[in-house]
Amino acid sequence: MENEKIIVKADIRRTPKNVLIVIWYTLVAIAFCIGTFGMSTYWTEASGDKQYFFFFMQIYVKYSENDEPFYVGSLFLGILMLIGVIVLPRIMRKIADGMASQCSLSLTDKGVTGCKKGLFSTKEVKLPIDKIDAIMASNGFMDDLRGGDTLLIRSMAGGIKFPWVQNANEFVDATLAKIEEFKHSAKKENQNLISAVAKSVGANSGTSSAQKIKELKELLDSGLITQEEFEAKRRELLDKM
Repeated sequence: MENEKIIVKADIRRTPKNVLIVIWYTLVAIAFCIGTFGMSTYWTEASGDKQYFFFFMQIYVKYSENDEPFYVGSLFLGILMLIGVIVLPRIMRKIADGMASQCSLSLTDKGVTGCKKGLFSTKEVKLPIDKIDAIMASNGFMDDLRGGDTLLIRSMAGGIKFPWVQNANEFVDATLAKIEEFKHSAKKENQNLISAVAKSVGANSGTSSAQKIKELKELLDSGLITQEEFEAKRRELLDKM
């Protein structure tokens, strides 16, 4: 799509809300604490050792000669909790920021074009106006957490979602208006074409009504006129026979 006039560009960027981030970190921390202090235990009869189960890990507590417990794997558990509560969310946020910065979406006078960056792939988007079946914006809890709305575009090829869109409603309204403008223009062109064909057919007195109907059927099959327009003109020609 070259030499196109851009009507509106999607503002794609992450603007997470700090309150929701704090809530997220708090929930993760509570989940780890519950998992840590809610470990099931049992004694091994043969060795007198106690075994703790923490989800998929098994932590052994051995007792030395002076009955002091020696926790095997406690350091690993602490590192895991640190990664789960602090490090991992930060890494995920950096990855999401990078993905958002590489996404783009624009509405032009010809259609929608852009680029959707995924975690492991990149998808180019080039949809003419007449190929867009539906477009909508949604806002859920995850959208509030990430910042922005999710923009969904559907076509015959499937659907594609763009998260982190700050002006999603503006983009949707502009696209729907462009679709309606295209439909109106296409309908007007069809009407002009029918009128031109009718004048041409009327001027050619040597052409039979059956031939005229055949020509109109070809226009219908090619999608240039609608079924209703074809039926109306066909009845008109049949009445003249």
